[in-house]
Amino acid sequence: MKHLFLFCIGLCTWLQAFAAPADSVQISLLTVMPRPNETYTIYGHTALRVHDLTQGTDIVYNWGAFDVKEPNFVGRFVQGKTDYFLREEPYNWFVYYYATEQVTVLEQLLAFSPEAKAGLLQVIAENNRPENRMYRYNFLFDNCTTRVRDFIEQFGASNLTYKEAPEGMRTFREQIYDCTKSYPWTAFGIDLLLGSGVDSIVSPRSLTFLPLRLKEAVNAPAQTIISYQLPVTGYQTSLSNDAPVIAGLTRNLLTNSAIIIGIAFLLMIVACFLPRWAMAPVYLVVALTGCLLVYMNFFSLHPCVSHNWNLLWLNPLYFIGLVGCFLKKSYPIIIWYHAFNFVLLLLFLLAWLFRLLPQTFEIRDLVFIIPLLWASGRQWLMINGKWLMIKKYG
Repeated sequence: MKHLFLFCIGLCTWLQAFAAPADSVQISLLTVMPRPNETYTIYGHTALRVHDLTQGTDIVYNWGAFDVKEPNFVGRFVQGKTDYFLREEPYNWFVYYYATEQVTVLEQLLAFSPEAKAGLLQVIAENNRPENRMYRYNFLFDNCTTRVRDFIEQFGASNLTYKEAPEGMRTFREQIYDCTKSYPWTAFGIDLLLGSGVDSIVSPRSLTFLPLRLKEAVNAPAQTIISYQLPVTGYQTSLSNDAPVIAGLTRNLLTNSAIIIGIAFLLMIVACFLPRWAMAPVYLVVALTGCLLVYMNFFSLHPCVSHNWNLLWLNPLYFIGLVGCFLKKSYPIIIWYHAFNFVLLLLFLLAWLFRLLPQTFEIRDLVFIIPLLWASGRQWLMINGKWLMIKKYG
């Protein structure tokens, strides 16, 4: 009887130990708040924390790692062939890194059944195998945030509630602009590259490609584990340096706005009063940018960069205008080019004014479009007048 009793105790202890890995594990969503360090940090970041209370392990799994030393990294990025990979690191390393970066990190504890936890841990382990860590990154549909969202949906969908976005925040472009609006040049560059595909209203679930949208969809309170200050005794729970950051962003916005106004004034002077050769640098920049848009539109694997209506005013045809700046003789092709470009830009502005285009444009685009329109109209009239006089009088 004594041996049977000891056997039962041993069996119960073994069963408890077998169940412990799932029951004693806490899984939480970590959201790194946006910060202005780099272009990719202004959107924030997402990771999963797996804290095993029994084993004493505390690991963060991050699907947002990439290697800038990868051969032809910039070229592959432009082509939409960037590979990201899963990286695991101790939680205290993760905390220390973002504390030194002075960025806020929030944590939300997720609710899973023991069976769901075991399944999720198995999938993470499978993802973490060397042959499975790498994946083809897609900013809108397959990134560090969407991967975590999909895992949460698969093993604990009750953790998520997708809320309807407010008016003016229901497209990819509107969501991206909400992240970039404090950085006008970044917003301008991204707007130029993105086509009409990002202007369609998408589901609330699709909008959780951004870390902050996923954080809002999780049915759990967010606890601040890192604030802008380095944690000295425990973790700070208040954003004590918030005001200087906002003030800095405001100064940045005002400075960039002044620069844009200055550029508009300078371009109008060049287009209206200076000789036609003065437009050569402008035509060169616009033509090269147009080459990039053509490549992105037709050859890049990036999502939603095709069907880009910016090609109506940013295109390689400006090389014709560039050549015409240095020709003493007025060739018909130069005359017809400026006539075509003038009409094209005029129709583009009218279609924009009456909202006939399926793509959203910003008022700042006028800073560049109007001088280009004026320059083509002016040069068309000037060259065409000289050409007619030559034809008439020989």
